[in-house]
Amino acid sequence: MECSAVFIAARLRGGMKAGGVLGVVNNVVKGESGMEEKGPLASEYKRKAEDAEKNAIKVAVRAVRLL
Repeated sequence: MECSAVFIAARLRGGMKAGGVLGVVNNVVKGESGMEEKGPLASEYKRKAEDAEKNAIKVAVRAVRLL
């Protein structure tokens, strides 16, 4: 939903370029929630979420450079 507002605003401003980078830490199919996990996999979920965040930042910075 947040991205859609950015896309609409960019379009209304005369076709400006806009993009979004999203990360997911839950698995609805398996019923796993990485943010609420307290079991033995909690540290693995946390590490994966942190890695995904770092990768998203790298992707966003690279995308801005390409624009």
